[in-house]
Amino acid sequence: MEVRAQAVADRAAGVSVAAGRAPAPGRWALALAVAASALVALRVDLPPYFDNEGRYAEVAREMVVLGDYATPHLDFALFLNKPPLLYWLTALVFHVIGPSEWARLVSVAAGAVTLLATCRLGALLYGEPAGLVAGLALATSAGFVLEARTLRPDMLLTAAVVVALWCWRRAIAADRRRGRWLAAMYVALGAGVLTKGLVPLVVFGIPVALVTLRDEGWRGFGRLRPGLGVAVLAAIVLPWHVLAAFRHPGFAWDYIVNQHLLFFLDRKLPRDSSGDPLGFFWAAYAARAIPWVLLVPLTLAEAVRGARRKAPGAPRATALVWAWAGGLLFFFSCAPSRLEHYSMPALPAAALLAARLWQRARTAELGPQAWRLLAATAALVVVAGAASRRRRSCRAWCRRRACSSWPPGSASRWWRPAAMRARSSPCSRRAALARPPSSSVPRWRSGRSSPGNRWPRRSPRRRRRRTSSSRRRRSIRSSAGSRTTLAAASRSSSRPASSLRPISRATPARCSCRARSSHAAGARAGRSRW
Repeated sequence: MEVRAQAVADRAAGVSVAAGRAPAPGRWALALAVAASALVALRVDLPPYFDNEGRYAEVAREMVVLGDYATPHLDFALFLNKPPLLYWLTALVFHVIGPSEWARLVSVAAGAVTLLATCRLGALLYGEPAGLVAGLALATSAGFVLEARTLRPDMLLTAAVVVALWCWRRAIAADRRRGRWLAAMYVALGAGVLTKGLVPLVVFGIPVALVTLRDEGWRGFGRLRPGLGVAVLAAIVLPWHVLAAFRHPGFAWDYIVNQHLLFFLDRKLPRDSSGDPLGFFWAAYAARAIPWVLLVPLTLAEAVRGARRKAPGAPRATALVWAWAGGLLFFFSCAPSRLEHYSMPALPAAALLAARLWQRARTAELGPQAWRLLAATAALVVVAGAASRRRRSCRAWCRRRACSSWPPGSASRWWRPAAMRARSSPCSRRAALARPPSSSVPRWRSGRSSPGNRWPRRSPRRRRRRTSSSRRRRSIRSSAGSRTTLAAASRSSSRPASSLRPISRATPARCSCRARSSHAAGARAGRSRW
């Protein structure tokens, strides 16, 4: 009752509904979602930003080809890593328009739902104008545009989390039909579980648990009707999981233990991914929220005030949004297997905080100290970006200097230590240490040439004594006879002593393992003969 009375008081005070005549709820939010989705869908058939989205499209295509919509396949082999909701929606698009890049319309539609739910959630927390500003901030965020044009489960997961939070706030503020909003909340969570496993339950559960404990204590969890939640989630989630467990023995252990628990601890078998560093994870979230991430720190003081039970309505809402974003980032920061796009469900929270700061600036609640802090934060971001750009340009200059600055006629062995010194600069050493070893070892073992920006590691072998070409010819003639053709030896001796090839062309040529082994055997035989 306290929460409901607080919500009614906030709405009467103008926190949720602006005074005077207002447009129909959701009309402007729907228009914004449709317009933003139309802009995002422009040239959606362009080449992808990421190299893994073709995996999800291929699974959906094989569903259509095989006619088996219960068991995902990749390269016509079992692929039970994730639940099938994204594959089902993509297969539906393939049924309508055929297999093409337009399968990304699934992510575009999920982005539209995310925008609409963010606008409505912002209207519940801060009022209709702030809700529209939150939707506009989300639509202009770099990470939202990037993810809405990428066929991955993260956009669907974000939509499920935001819709569930919106339904939860509507259920709190509703005098009647509370059960319907709670049922809609559990339906959204069920869709999220069918998208990416147990992740949406954790992302949604952290802020809801913190706010419920703050407002009503442990008895507040009973008002969420957990029995209704278990029934709805079981009706949505259990059919596919039970069918997969019956059709494929061992699926239950692999799905629950291997794909969730061991993957969180970065001990999944097989090790098909490597986690991102913690600093990169946080920096990627800040980059996805550009430019509105600069406004987020200015709302921290209000969130601290809203952590108290008797705080006003707006600070309490800000504390909820901070619990949403901070809980998700903290949870994945504890996981060694974290990847940068796992922070995507916290992006609408940054848009809501930016809208709240806009609202406070509009009502002159911000003092000069807040604006000075904003200017200092912007200056820090600019300086960090300039330093990063200077470091990259310095590294590129060192490479060019090592490859092409030596005068003609210099020995080829000179530029090799110089190139190695350029590669051993501090920034290059840090990049080499940050690179997982699994990304380079298989390429060498498979016989492929290394990328142009890597220097091949020379295998430890015995140092060969240097011999002149004339001494080598005499050795070959004495061992093979006087009539042996020395065309190969003469060709090798006629090559120039200098070489200005760049590092990218100095890598070993691609050849088969048998050819490499025979070549090495011949070289050993030649050394023993000489």
